[in-house]
Amino acid sequence: MFVSSLISSMPEERAAAREAIQAVGALPVMFEHELGAQDITAEAAYLDGVRQSGIYVGVFGPRYGVRTPTGRSATHDELKEAERLGLRLCLFTVGYGTPSMDGDQRDLVDGLRNLYTTSAFSDASGLKEKLHRRLSDLAAEELLPWVRIGRVLIRASNVTEAAGTYGITAIVYDRTILAELKRMGEERSQVPYANHLEAGDAQIEQVATSVTNSAFTEVTIKLQLRKPQQSGLGRMAINGIKPDEIIVASLSDGLFGTSHLPRGTLGMVRPANPLEELSSAGVPDRALRSIGRLLFGEFLMRGEHATTIERFDLGPVQEGVRRLVATWTPPRRHSNAPDLSPVTLDGSVRLG
Repeated sequence: MFVSSLISSMPEERAAAREAIQAVGALPVMFEHELGAQDITAEAAYLDGVRQSGIYVGVFGPRYGVRTPTGRSATHDELKEAERLGLRLCLFTVGYGTPSMDGDQRDLVDGLRNLYTTSAFSDASGLKEKLHRRLSDLAAEELLPWVRIGRVLIRASNVTEAAGTYGITAIVYDRTILAELKRMGEERSQVPYANHLEAGDAQIEQVATSVTNSAFTEVTIKLQLRKPQQSGLGRMAINGIKPDEIIVASLSDGLFGTSHLPRGTLGMVRPANPLEELSSAGVPDRALRSIGRLLFGEFLMRGEHATTIERFDLGPVQEGVRRLVATWTPPRRHSNAPDLSPVTLDGSVRLG
């Protein structure tokens, strides 16, 4: 997690941010600690630190800072790089609106407040508390797995697996979702199933409920997963074009609106948009990335295009679009074949 702020005028705030990050078991990346003593310029060092990170923590006080060769302050450069990369943003301000705030800093913070949700704090201890709470929420978002069971997407509190039999426990607040789960249990339905590691068709064996609070119901689902039969179609070249090139072009055209599908594949392959459902479902931002990763992985694994999804980063909204970077490992054609190189997709997607 990259910590961005003026170093000289905010030592207490930077120490508080470091403590909050370490408290959730993450690694703070800070110029005065992790990035010092390198044989590159300071500008290159801090931008490289942003590129190594998954979350950008910006702490903005009343001072703008000395301008770099870009014409912006170092903190402003770090923010722009984090936005370009689509990092998760945690933005905090102190002293906003006071007469002592630099005009350039006021313009920067005004721009941030127009684009994102920022949090104000009054002292270092307040920053530590708010940042710890925000990082805990982000950790919970990443660690609690979303699963698809038929038409239902739910966040599971626990998932167990033994010999293809899955046990899924979830807290359900929505009565429509609860009714759909009960229906599948009563009918022992065969439905699509996906988690963050695999996808296939499932036989629902049991749906049990427990009510200890009128606001929600604890649901336990038992199902048997049947992975798709490996046909090999997803790994076929078309007119000499490699399968990985075809799927990247298909996803790029479907997600980013490009025209990359080779002419020789037209009619056999169409643009694909695994995130299309997100555009109309009204998914809140706090769940958008986790659900997006689930749907994206389900598409690739069901189509025999991937065995694992190594990366799925969906950045904040910038001029109506989000930067999407995804990396996956294709399956091998034969068990004794060498591992294939990961495939990466990178572009700007419009959701909603």
